[in-house]
Amino acid sequence: MWDLPPDPIVNYSAWLTFEAITPSILESAQERGERAGVAIEEFIPTSLEFSYTGRDSNWKIVRFLQTLAPALVQADGEVECSINGGDGDTLFEYYTITKGKLYCQDGRIERGASKEVVELKQSNPHS
Repeated sequence: MWDLPPDPIVNYSAWLTFEAITPSILESAQERGERAGVAIEEFIPTSLEFSYTGRDSNWKIVRFLQTLAPALVQADGEVECSINGGDGDTLFEYYTITKGKLYCQDGRIERGASKEVVELKQSNPHS
C-alpha cells in the first residue's frame, strides 16, 4: 500500500460494535489480542475497544483483526491506524469488518501551500 520506512511507528485506535458473540469466542479473541500486545480497553460480547502504539513489523495487529473478522461477521465502527511515514507525513489505514472479512482503506492528509500569517482574526487565524 505505502512506500514506508522499515518498521515504522504505528498507532491503532479501535471502536467496533457487533452482534453478541458467545463467551468462548470472546475468551479466545481476548487471548489472541493479548498475544498480539493489544491494549484492550473494553471487550464485551457486543463491542471491542483497543489501542496499540509501537512498531508492528510482523503485522500482528492486522493478523489479530483478520482472525477476529469471521467471528464478528459484521461490525459497525472502524480501526484507524496512523503511520509515521518517515518524511514528516502521517499516513492512515482504516480497517472495517464486513461479511466476516477484514477490509482496509488507505488515506493521507494533503497539505496545501504554506502561507504567511499576516493578520490574526478572532474567528479563524488561517483565512
